[in-house]
Amino acid sequence: MPRPDPRPGDVIVLLLSIAASISLVAARQEAPHPPPAPGGVAEGSEAVKRVTTRVLCMCGTCVNQTLHECTCGMAAQERDHVAEQIAAGKSPDAVIEAYVTEFGVQILATPEKTGFNLVGWLVPFVVSIVLLIVLTYTLRGWVRPEVPDSMVPLSSTTSPGDAVERRYRERLERELEEFKG
Repeated sequence: MPRPDPRPGDVIVLLLSIAASISLVAARQEAPHPPPAPGGVAEGSEAVKRVTTRVLCMCGTCVNQTLHECTCGMAAQERDHVAEQIAAGKSPDAVIEAYVTEFGVQILATPEKTGFNLVGWLVPFVVSIVLLIVLTYTLRGWVRPEVPDSMVPLSSTTSPGDAVERRYRERLERELEEFKG
């Protein structure tokens, strides 16, 4: 069957999607680092990045974005503030601790791996392992190898409580013996 010719609308949609993909790739190219903050430390430095990737933006419009990811004006001011603190000689851990003291632990993008917060880290792994074990046993139960009747001796298939089955088996054995003899 020959392929139908593409409709003009299909070609336009294809070209627009290619153009959108190219523009997205171009937009994702890393922008040059912004100039240093007034203290002399660039916002893109490792120390500033260590803080801004751990602290969430608290502007209210950003949904769970770190200061590093957020593009709002408040996040830009906070990045400048972090850069100033790092330039003043504060360590990244001290800056993070200051944010936690001011806003509480909910300011952190990920919980600390201590105390009760360990539950948040361990529960997903424990649940995954338990579900994997349950799934394994369930699938094994569905895929048990079946033994053909020709390999099972007649006497082992009858149960003492099943009189009808036993009677038919005895009759079958008796008729087989008469047929052979």
